[in-house]
Amino acid sequence: MATNINKTTPSAIMERAEGDGGYEVGTQHHSKLLVEQAWSPHKIRESLGRDDAEVELEASDLKELNEYFTALEKSRRNLQQLLQEEREEQVMELRALERERVQERAEWERERVEREEALLSALISMAISRQKLMKEIRSQPATLYSPSSSACKDMEADQLILKQLMELESKVREAEGKKQLKALAKAEKKARKVERRSGKNKAKKTQKKDDQVKAIKPKRCWHRCILTLGCVTSPVEN
Repeated sequence: MATNINKTTPSAIMERAEGDGGYEVGTQHHSKLLVEQAWSPHKIRESLGRDDAEVELEASDLKELNEYFTALEKSRRNLQQLLQEEREEQVMELRALERERVQERAEWERERVEREEALLSALISMAISRQKLMKEIRSQPATLYSPSSSACKDMEADQLILKQLMELESKVREAEGKKQLKALAKAEKKARKVERRSGKNKAKKTQKKDDQVKAIKPKRCWHRCILTLGCVTSPVEN
């Protein structure tokens, strides 16, 4: 079988076509035709010694494997394309987030600079106003602190109003204290009244119990005396 295979290989066919019996092949097309005829399925089956069913089964298996690997390669390419698209989307999202972060940082920096400038301008204006006020005070000390000046009059009026407010507050506190003391005295009086009433009720109950005890005690003594004398009858209690 191996001898047949070697004789039907493409190189052997070409050698036989070129050298056997002095036969010469004129064209390359004729050599190709001889090769195709030699390697036809019928020749292969004859050289391998297999029947048609085995060869067709192997051909169908090879076809299924080819289709499977083709589909697998297609799936791999699709997956690779999806991964590439997802990677590109992630890169775009990261770039967008980076741009947004840079914008927020720039906005925050701008607001910080504005706040610092506003605060600095306010401090400068306050310092200028203070300098002007001190300059005016130094330039007019006698007029500012004289008893007839308007500033002194305003200060005296403010002090008078403050004094009146303090007196009014003191009166209000005193009235509240009196009101609280009055309510406390009233509550204590009511408590004493309730205590006296409860004491009277308790004394009445105690007196009533004592009277009942005194009323029962002679009868018991009389009953004991009768039992001592041997009397059978017992007194009838009212």
